[in-house]
Amino acid sequence: MYIEKDLQKSLVNNLTPGVCYVCGSPNSATHLLRTKPITSEPHFPFLEHHEPPIGCELPKSNGTVVVCFVCYSFLHAQWDSHERNNTPHSTRLYWLKRVDQGPYSGSDGQPAEERQTEASPLSGIPKVQEHTSTQGTNILK
Repeated sequence: MYIEKDLQKSLVNNLTPGVCYVCGSPNSATHLLRTKPITSEPHFPFLEHHEPPIGCELPKSNGTVVVCFVCYSFLHAQWDSHERNNTPHSTRLYWLKRVDQGPYSGSDGQPAEERQTEASPLSGIPKVQEHTSTQGTNILK
């Protein structure tokens, strides 16, 4: 698991904790996440298009962002799960939290419209259609 072996390596040295780039939590950003692939290390390209919380440090040119321990751990655990399941990068969906109620997108590939259709537990259920009966009332089929 990447969380255990890379935890110390991911710590940001000589930095007063700032705002987490993922969730917006203040005074908590102490770990680095990669947005660009380097060998087989965990990386999260969707973070390059993530709307940054107010006051956070923007992504660096080397493809890293500074995040809190919770976001670091949560995203790495999801990465591990996707790797175990051989989930293609283009279909990976990551769950995030935002303490500032800001928007987020945790997808590394497909547009949201396609993901919702495929990921929805209701996607296999036929849609209800409304019809007007001969008496003029609406009925659902």
